[in-house]
Amino acid sequence: MRMDEAISEATGRGASRVRLTARRIEDAMPPERGERELHDSLARGLSLRLRATGGRSWRFTYRTAGGRAGSLRRVTIGTYPAVGLADARREAERLRGLVVVGRDPAAERKAALEAEAARDREAERAAAEPRLADGLAAYDAYLARRGVRDRVNVVSALRRRLLGDANASTALGDIRLKDIARTDVARIVSGLEADGLPGAAKALRQKTATFLNWAADEGLIDANPLAGMRQRRATRMERLKTPGRMLDDDELRALLRACRTAASGPGGGLKVLGDVVTILALTGQRRTETARMRFEDLDETLTWWRIPGEEAKNGVPHPVPLGPMARAIIAAQPRHESCPWVFTSNGRTPVSGWSKLEPKLRMLAEAEGVEGRWTLHDLRRSFRSGLTRIGVDSELAEIMLNHRPERLRAIYDREPRIREREKASRRWEEHLGLSKSASSVPGILGTDHP
Repeated sequence: MRMDEAISEATGRGASRVRLTARRIEDAMPPERGERELHDSLARGLSLRLRATGGRSWRFTYRTAGGRAGSLRRVTIGTYPAVGLADARREAERLRGLVVVGRDPAAERKAALEAEAARDREAERAAAEPRLADGLAAYDAYLARRGVRDRVNVVSALRRRLLGDANASTALGDIRLKDIARTDVARIVSGLEADGLPGAAKALRQKTATFLNWAADEGLIDANPLAGMRQRRATRMERLKTPGRMLDDDELRALLRACRTAASGPGGGLKVLGDVVTILALTGQRRTETARMRFEDLDETLTWWRIPGEEAKNGVPHPVPLGPMARAIIAAQPRHESCPWVFTSNGRTPVSGWSKLEPKLRMLAEAEGVEGRWTLHDLRRSFRSGLTRIGVDSELAEIMLNHRPERLRAIYDREPRIREREKASRRWEEHLGLSKSASSVPGILGTDHP
């Protein structure tokens, strides 16, 4: 039996076929119960189904390959009058062509609908699965509940390096947690190492591994993709290299002149950065701790700045003495309503955007005679070396950096050496020749010390 005969056979040998017209369709009466069909004589297999409820729809009927032994199939083309007679005949002819070449339109349509439904279910599951931003927010809340001292810095670093923003081409973006791959993190870490930031690379590897361990424990991901990932072993040549550099006194003075140039500008991030970098050079504190200085952390005379334990890297509250120049710079910072931060460029958040502002400050420093690459952490190293040059004993210098002594001595020797810290701070500013220039900074509250 030919395929076109199979189509005719499928419609029923006794079924009456008429040449359907718009008039015949309109005049056709539905049955009192159930349904009946009007078979078209021009388009084989096409019929108009009339229901007792009044509904009308087009249907194409055929048998699969094998003649009478083939399975009976029906494909709904559409409802009438939404699909007119001419369109129904064209679709019936198209479907008939598929049957003639051995295809099964009904099975194909069913498979397509099932595939579409599966895609919809997958999209719904994907939308419901936790994403990186959600995971970091939950991790932040978890660290806050546990009172983790460095929570703000940890989560901020993860958001900056992993989540990134529209301008961060190396970041992952807000992808699903389960889609974070080992190679993605390795790429970001390698990029930091290539940029000469081995410390940042090591810290990101550790922080990311800890975050993903937590995510696995919480059931947000099946397993930590960084499990077993270790820091690359340094070669002998790398171990012999001394990390970072120290700026000598002349370079520090040149850098501070560049900072004053930046701070005397029209305003914005570069102006604030100039002031922050000056404080870094004068106090030897860490960048993040300094950028997050709050007015409530300062005493009334701006003689002392107390870094809270939750902001300090080692979790220990740290009093920092402020010399005349440092006091003058802090006093000159404008206060913004409802903003607790001393150093802010927008009146809402601590100063940020280091990667964009540092190159501009480096250009100013180079114009003043500071050659070669230097980082903000080098200022901490330079401060420590400078204290040695002016005769500050090693133990006091380490205390001023908030480096803690060995555990047993820390338990029994808790003398903070406050007066000695004040004296060392004044001597350091005097050594750099800043004690007189402090009086020229607007807003200074005074240069006398108790």
